[in-house]
Amino acid sequence: MCKRYGILPSQALKLGTTVDIRCAIVAIEYENYLNSKGRDGNTPSSNLSQEELEAMMNNVRGQT
Repeated sequence: MCKRYGILPSQALKLGTTVDIRCAIVAIEYENYLNSKGRDGNTPSSNLSQEELEAMMNNVRGQT
């Protein structure tokens, strides 16, 4: 968001809403993903197994 609109990060934090901040974080993560994909030529993969991901989801949902 800051790069796109040419503002300082401190201004974005001061003037931005929660949605603005979340969109900026998602944009940064996507840019990092594209950079790592272009650098290696492969898509980055998660180091977590399916069971670990399911355990994390159940923990968030309150199903231990």
